[in-house]
Amino acid sequence: MSGVPGPGAGDACLALEVNDVGLVALLAGASRPEPASPGVALLDGARLLVGLPAAARARTRPRFANDTFWDRLDTEPVGRPFPPDVTRADLAHAHLQALREELGGAPPQTVLAVPGYWGAGALGLLLSVARAAGFPVVGLVDAAVAAASLGHPGEVLLHLDLTRHRSIVTELVQADEVVRTRVVASDRVGWRVLVEAWAETIAAQFVRETRFDPLHAGDTEQALHDALPAWLDELCIRESLPVSLAASGREYRVELTRASLLAAAAVPCRGLIELVGRLAPAGEPAALLLSGRAGRIPGLAERLRGELGLVVEELTVAAAASGALAWRERLRHAGEALPFVTRLPSGLAAAGRGTAVAPAAPVPAVPGDGRPPTHVLNGAVAHAIGLGELAIGTGPPAGVRSLMLRDETGGVSPHHCSVVAADGGVTVEDRSGGDTFVNEERVEGRTTLRAGDRLRLGRSGRELMLITVSEAEG
Repeated sequence: MSGVPGPGAGDACLALEVNDVGLVALLAGASRPEPASPGVALLDGARLLVGLPAAARARTRPRFANDTFWDRLDTEPVGRPFPPDVTRADLAHAHLQALREELGGAPPQTVLAVPGYWGAGALGLLLSVARAAGFPVVGLVDAAVAAASLGHPGEVLLHLDLTRHRSIVTELVQADEVVRTRVVASDRVGWRVLVEAWAETIAAQFVRETRFDPLHAGDTEQALHDALPAWLDELCIRESLPVSLAASGREYRVELTRASLLAAAAVPCRGLIELVGRLAPAGEPAALLLSGRAGRIPGLAERLRGELGLVVEELTVAAAASGALAWRERLRHAGEALPFVTRLPSGLAAAGRGTAVAPAAPVPAVPGDGRPPTHVLNGAVAHAIGLGELAIGTGPPAGVRSLMLRDETGGVSPHHCSVVAADGGVTVEDRSGGDTFVNEERVEGRTTLRAGDRLRLGRSGRELMLITVSEAEG
């Protein structure tokens, strides 16, 4: 993956997102991240297992497993059954050391993306632990800021993520930069709470339909948890899925439904929606970015759209690592102490200036190439047109996607016009009584739009550009 232009931009670099659902490592130039490494440690006699090997046995030896060392990174002892001198920092060090070996050795430089609720003490300890494990760390960035920096339309962005034991919502404001403004975190809902709820519901269905209880024995409980991620992925796009588990030479089958998993996660999802609602701006447009982890919760995106009226975009699991790599020149610092970065350049603003940010970031098409537009460019911020109506004005109506204009709005009506995508084309509908212009031609009712068109509103001459945003090829 190529980052922003600048000295050393082509240097070997690793971005590592520290999230205990799974550490996500992405090497510069790689097309995809390494397999996520769960934040689990397990004492197997005299051996210490971490990551995937530990997670693969954690249900068969639960008394010997620990999955809280990343959540409370400190120098306190882990406690029994681990030896009395083993601390949570020691387990984090062992996890990073094993990951470095899996990568075949760390590259010359590493940038870390970290959940926004971490305090200065935990960040300082992380830096020491990572360097001791062989990662030459040169940058620290808030994971939500990194994920949001690649070019997601919206002046106000919210980012929802989960760790094993917490949920985090980050509020960001976007102009020339993406700037973190607030972070709220809750230990009521984490990924583990959801997994346990789903596992219990699935086990109960097996008992009802086959009289087989997967949670009765450690090996079948482990098999259920090992299979659950793939089942979740399928049920995000399908209504039902036939699944099976084997025990004692027999195979037991049931038909899982998305509805059953929605019901199982109803209470945790209500907590997530309430947490997002605490930061969602009342009466103003906002876009919600769902991390790759939050996006795996069946039905959550639909509930957030329906209950909070947000535009929801689902990110990939590597979004934070990709953002950290794209802006590594901005993040790179020399010296032992590193700043924790909570603002980065906006990928949308960079695209408007013709600056390449990363293959995953949107870049505008050549104006006037005749294609239907995908975004309305207001200054440096591109607003996705999407399907249906995008209302534009100083006070667009509630309940529809909107672009609210805040300055230089002389003669601009509350609902001045609407940009509508339908049947493969895009049109603008005047609602102002004749003060909407496309390329200086007055709009009489409705006019077709093309990439490169200029949309002028009111006597102030407020001008918006219509652009087509496409994926840049790597």
